[in-house]
Amino acid sequence: MYKVICTLMNMRTNGMSYHRVPLFVWAVYVTAILLLLSLPVLAGIFVKLCLLKIWLYAGNSFNFEDNPQETMKLVYFIGSSETIRQNFSIIKYDSYFLRKFSDSSNTSIPNKNFNYYLAGLIEGDGTIVVPKSQRDQKGRLTYPSIQIVFGLMDLPLALLVQKTIGHGSISRKKGSNAYIYAINSTEGLIKTITLVNGKFKTVKIEALKKLIEWFKAKEIIDFNVLPINTVPLDNSSWLAGFIEADGSFSVRATESLQTNRVECKFELSQAKTGTYGDSYKIMKEVSDFLACSLKDIRLTSSHPQYRVRTLNSKSNLILINYLQKYPLQGKKYLDFYSWLEIAEKFFPGKVDHKNLLPKAKEIKSQMNDQRKVFTWDHLNNFYNIEK
Repeated sequence: MYKVICTLMNMRTNGMSYHRVPLFVWAVYVTAILLLLSLPVLAGIFVKLCLLKIWLYAGNSFNFEDNPQETMKLVYFIGSSETIRQNFSIIKYDSYFLRKFSDSSNTSIPNKNFNYYLAGLIEGDGTIVVPKSQRDQKGRLTYPSIQIVFGLMDLPLALLVQKTIGHGSISRKKGSNAYIYAINSTEGLIKTITLVNGKFKTVKIEALKKLIEWFKAKEIIDFNVLPINTVPLDNSSWLAGFIEADGSFSVRATESLQTNRVECKFELSQAKTGTYGDSYKIMKEVSDFLACSLKDIRLTSSHPQYRVRTLNSKSNLILINYLQKYPLQGKKYLDFYSWLEIAEKFFPGKVDHKNLLPKAKEIKSQMNDQRKVFTWDHLNNFYNIEK
């Protein structure tokens, strides 16, 4: 478009008549002028949104190790309290994101919280890949990796985890509603192992053990996997990372001739069995901590699960106190505080469900998959890495 406009502006200089210009070129020129005169700001934003949509949905990767500055400069949020609408972010090629959400977090939260949080993320929705042979069936060299899955709208969180660790790449596979943060380099893997070693609470510690043994066999490291983490859930940020991966908050608003009822629920589910064993022990620990029941669900399916669900104010209050001490960092932080607007109405005592229904319906319509407006102020207090 810029070249077309410049061509038209130079026509008189070159002695060319305007009436010889093709109709399509005139249409582009007139459209550009109208946009510049009537909607200059919106026109610029529209172009940026279109470019970003093409970028994100094309399955591009953001590689921190190749270009750390460009990785963090890709996504820009208009001020820390502005909004992201309609599943888009705004591109701005400066270091605002890097400064805004990293420098301010260096001293805001004590050390070690990031380590426990990262361990919870990996155990909740991560994979540790350890090659069984030096080469695959096609003769290519094989390498270990640690991968963490982030929801589509949790790209800011994925970028900040990547920046904090200082290694790895983020990519979105075509047809997927998630981003994959993968750490493949030896330096990045050893750093990550060092951060989470001794913080794992599930049977996935066996995968971490295999990864450490893989590096020991190559004489790259000389330490062992530390024992399973026995720190109580309310004394670390591990559960926050685990909830980030597999927890969900919901508000139920039932209105009928027979009853009017509002409920606030939190659920956390895990597959009963995986590659390294049964998840009962950790799910029982979570249910005991939240003072709620642990149930087997989907027993007739090929993927049965354990589910923890809070259904009363006592359990919800335990969860609220914990998450205010060790906050979530992704999109679920927003869902939690929306959910809290209704959950806190139950604490004083008897609740007027009928009068609470309109507010509950409003909150419900703006949570989880229904959310269209996102703010990211909370990333200013991102968990600090252990020094």
